[in-house]
Amino acid sequence: PGALYFGYALIMNPGQLDSVKMMEVVVSRGNSNRGNQKWLSLSALVVVTLLVMVSNQHGQGSLSEHRMSIASTALAKNIKAQTLMEGPPIVSGVAAATLTDVKVSHQVAQSLPSEAIPSSSALSEDQSAPSKVRVRLFMESKCPACKMFTSQYVNKVLHADGMSNIIDFKFVPWGNGQVMKDGANVNTTSAMSSLLSQLVVAGEEGQNAAKGINFFCQHGGAECAGNVYESCTQHLYPDTSQSFPVIDCIESRSCAEGEKPGINCDGNPAEVAPTCIREFGDGMDSDSIRDCVTGPMGAQLLLTNALETEELDPPKQWVPWITVNGRHLGQRDPRDIFLLGKAVCDAYNASGGTDLPEGCSNFPTTIPDDPYGLHNDAKTEDTISRSWWMVVLGVLAFIAAIAGLYYFFTTAQVAKAEPVGEHV
Repeated sequence: PGALYFGYALIMNPGQLDSVKMMEVVVSRGNSNRGNQKWLSLSALVVVTLLVMVSNQHGQGSLSEHRMSIASTALAKNIKAQTLMEGPPIVSGVAAATLTDVKVSHQVAQSLPSEAIPSSSALSEDQSAPSKVRVRLFMESKCPACKMFTSQYVNKVLHADGMSNIIDFKFVPWGNGQVMKDGANVNTTSAMSSLLSQLVVAGEEGQNAAKGINFFCQHGGAECAGNVYESCTQHLYPDTSQSFPVIDCIESRSCAEGEKPGINCDGNPAEVAPTCIREFGDGMDSDSIRDCVTGPMGAQLLLTNALETEELDPPKQWVPWITVNGRHLGQRDPRDIFLLGKAVCDAYNASGGTDLPEGCSNFPTTIPDDPYGLHNDAKTEDTISRSWWMVVLGVLAFIAAIAGLYYFFTTAQVAKAEPVGEHV
């Protein structure tokens, strides 16, 4: 009876009971029986206890993985700067430099002959149409916060009605990386500018010039590879409407820190990139991107990103780090990055832009309490997982109880039919 009551309660209302209360119910119901029925309650208790142990272990495992993913983003309900973003790294992993970009910072460009400066120079920022708002997202692949911010905020802003006409957007994939040359740290503006100048002048021979340069990334070599893929895609296809869907796909499908393939993601950035290019890279040449990633276009791209990140004023403290027309969006409150759409529209209006796009009327004007919806997701995941296992547990308890009752009544009938003595 205790097991029957227990199973019924689980099936009808699985979210209202926990394992301790379940066992208390079974014990209390079982103790209310007498005689031969006591063994039924005890057997039901044993079965329930085993099932609870199994379900708790399984449920806790799945939930711990989910919570690990959430914890890795370091986002608490009362969000502050350090918990919204990823701070400076404990550097791990290394990826050898095999890059070359066609972008050069303003400082480097001044020291180079004009023929050494590629046509798609980083000077494009200064050549942008005055009416467009320059938005730069300083980020890194395999970063949970960057992944969520790109898919949930940047994606919506860029695709809002009319916003593409007023935004000059660019990713700067570098984040908290470090540059080494022949074992020495070269993470200063002057040192990186010198290396970048050498690579630009070397041109096609940049592979030899890049020897001895190593890039260390916060999330290891897989992050460095992701940064290169995203940089190459953006460099070869500078039209944001063409490159962003691919990069957004790489970010959303690749595994950030704390995520596991097959559960939260599909694999490392370099593993998902070819599929993203094939699915979203309309008109893109995947071979050209791969040559960029594996060829001499490497060091120049990452060095340019590293230099742009180093030249930030104020200096970057975490990622994602957003600038709007060169100003850090978050000086007043780090959570202002979640008002990116409003900030772009305000900047456009302040620069003399007229006729705001329709999309400007749809952006939030106040900072959301739960920017990434993590707490709702965690609650939903917990409820679903708990309810599912409670229903399973209830069904098994029902089966165990019915089997026990059948055995009990069968045994009772046999005992009743047996003679208790001889009649003389």
